[in-house]
Amino acid sequence: MSSVNRVVQIKDGQELNPFIDFAQACVLWVKYLDGRRVEEMEPGTDGVLRTATPEECCRILRKWLGENKHLRDVERKDMTQFINEACRSLV
Repeated sequence: MSSVNRVVQIKDGQELNPFIDFAQACVLWVKYLDGRRVEEMEPGTDGVLRTATPEECCRILRKWLGENKHLRDVERKDMTQFINEACRSLV
């Protein structure tokens, strides 16, 4: 079984949402950027395999945005703004 990704509040370590898809975890991360991180977990455990870097999420989000044909124009515009703001200093 593959790993699970989750978005975690940095302040208290509270898990917000688990995702099988890394890109979906990054989507939540970028929407609520401040004080959040994406962690990769082994399914069924509390053990963190690794913490994703902002650069990883930015890279996957740019790819996801370009390939996602299901976003409405307003959603695409909002996500573009979220990604640009989060990833501006990482270019």
